[in-house]
Amino acid sequence: MARRLAPRSSVTILGILVSLAACTGPSTGGAGTQPPVVTLHPTPVVTPVMTPVVVPARTPTSDVPGVPTLDVPPGASLAAEGGDPVPGQLGSYTWADGGSDSPWLPGAAVTVATGEPLTITFAADLPVEGWTASRVTAGVGDGIGAVAIGAGQGPIAFAAPGSGSWSVQVNVRFADDLGSATYYWQLSVR
Repeated sequence: MARRLAPRSSVTILGILVSLAACTGPSTGGAGTQPPVVTLHPTPVVTPVMTPVVVPARTPTSDVPGVPTLDVPPGASLAAEGGDPVPGQLGSYTWADGGSDSPWLPGAAVTVATGEPLTITFAADLPVEGWTASRVTAGVGDGIGAVAIGAGQGPIAFAAPGSGSWSVQVNVRFADDLGSATYYWQLSVR
């Protein structure tokens, strides 16, 4: 027995063909039609140019006449009578809105004679309210057993300790509430 297609099946096949024709879009020409040409315009590449910036030296200023404002304590140098100044190592300090804490430092090397007058000068001319100087045997890193070798107000000057190898700590309180700082030198005293 032969079967006949029902009209409903013919309608379904016709719907599928119409859907396929819609997906391919309308024809814009016959055979050999070229696809549309797309032209890309490249974005220019910008290469940054590094220009050196020269920062002018900071001019210290202060509310106290004759007293400059610094971000950190000034450098300190120790000089033996007639010798060249030797910059010290900056240790703990409180200064401006900050500070730093450090252990006892070995210090910058200086050779002096027993009892020789030693003076401390600063890179900035700041008033000193008070100071103390202490020594420990070189190599002692915690300051235990430190012995006072000088103290005072104003200019810092003291005599070199007895012969030996010493780490010397100088604590300075600067006037006008500027702050305080600790400096170190390693003295080889003959």
